[in-house]
Amino acid sequence: MSPSPRGLMPLAFEESLVRVIPDQNGESLFVAKDVALALDYEWKGSSTIGHVPEEWRGVYSVQTPSAMQEMLTLTEQGLYFFLGRSDKPKALPFQKWLAGEVLPALRKTGSYGQTAQPVMTPGNASLAELRRLVALWAMLANMPSQSLLDQLFSMFGLREEANDQQTLNAAALHVLHQNNQLLAQGRKVGEQAVARYQREMQILAEPPMLKLFWQQFHTLNTEGKLNHSRNPELIALRLAEVALASKAPGLCPFTVTELRRLLPQGSSHRLMAASKEVNSALLGKTVRCMVFFQPQNESGASHE
Repeated sequence: MSPSPRGLMPLAFEESLVRVIPDQNGESLFVAKDVALALDYEWKGSSTIGHVPEEWRGVYSVQTPSAMQEMLTLTEQGLYFFLGRSDKPKALPFQKWLAGEVLPALRKTGSYGQTAQPVMTPGNASLAELRRLVALWAMLANMPSQSLLDQLFSMFGLREEANDQQTLNAAALHVLHQNNQLLAQGRKVGEQAVARYQREMQILAEPPMLKLFWQQFHTLNTEGKLNHSRNPELIALRLAEVALASKAPGLCPFTVTELRRLLPQGSSHRLMAASKEVNSALLGKTVRCMVFFQPQNESGASHE
């Protein structure tokens, strides 16, 4: 089927995002994977919706930030068929939400959940502000912030740069709406969620050049040729090697002096030792490295 001219429309059911594709005829097609996950199914591809009559399911091409992507979809009839034969506890609330709120709004205005009280208006949101709002959403919903952010990028067609202001505002308003709903439900935030949020805020505060360095490092290190550490929870770098690797075409070059100044400022990759002898996994001998905790190593603070 030809690409959607209007792209993806995200709808919020509880803490899940369900994408809708308006087709050329004005009908709404629902992304099957989103519906299944919203009902707490394990997504197994087309087999998950295989019992839905063929004329009520299909594949639709949608332009996403990275490329054209094909998505399994359900028509309105197919969605009702899927819900009517589901034994999941969320199926009935989903059906009531669909019939009572979503479809009437889509038929009347072509959108759902896009309006809000003036107090929720995000103004001229920036990408950094959007990331902070998503971090709050993740804390309230107890969901991974990166997963929520990835969904927003896909649904609103966001990019790391060159986003138009209207798109940023629409995405920010959507997240504000989610946060407002969760707060209205009296959602309580646990200590672990607060700790994750605080770490997220620290990462967001990192200097842009430092973020760029670590993005480049993880790209360059896909074959494990820069990290000398034998410990999977650590990263051991010889700055001269990393600086040389950063001079490859298409990358931002860093000098050893710049790296010595930048790297200790990090919160995503926290410094363990500015200079430490390491039994190199690459060279098979002892070398002196700058050592960092891997981002996923939550227990790193206790070892410093």
